[in-house]
Amino acid sequence: MTLTDLGEGRGVLVRTPGSDQAGEYEAAVVATDGDLGTPVTVPIVVREADVTLSGVVIDDYGRPVEGVLIKLSQGNRQVREVVTDAAGRYRIPKLAPGEYMVRPDRPMKREFTPTAHRLSAYGFQPRSHLVTVGDRDMLGVDFEAISPD
Repeated sequence: MTLTDLGEGRGVLVRTPGSDQAGEYEAAVVATDGDLGTPVTVPIVVREADVTLSGVVIDDYGRPVEGVLIKLSQGNRQVREVVTDAAGRYRIPKLAPGEYMVRPDRPMKREFTPTAHRLSAYGFQPRSHLVTVGDRDMLGVDFEAISPD
C-alpha cells in the first residue's frame, strides 16, 4: 500500500490487489489529529480485469452446435452478439456489472429428403438465461438445441 500526501489534510491511499483477489472488501480509515480519531469504513469492490460470460450449445444428442447466434441484452437494449464455434462454445468478454438476458437465436437445420430440401429452425432449452454479472467470470450459461421433427 502507498499513501500519497496531497497536502491540506488530503491524501490518497492506493492498494493494487492481485489478479486472484476480486471480490467485495471494506477498508477502515482513521483520520486523527494525534489525540482524537474518527474511524470511517469504506466499501470497495475489486473486479476482475476482464469479466467474461461463456457457455456452450449442444443438440439433443450432446453434440456441439456451431453457428448459433447468442444475443446479450440489458432491458430493451441489445448489447452484444456472438456466434458459437465448431465446439458449440461462445464467449462474451469485457462485461460491466449488471443484469443481462442471454438468448440463443434459431439457426436453420438443412434437411434433405428424396423429394424436398427443407429448412427448419431449432428450438432451445432454456429459451433464455437471466444472469447477473458481478466481479467474476460467469461460466456454464449453456443451452440445448432441440431438433425440429
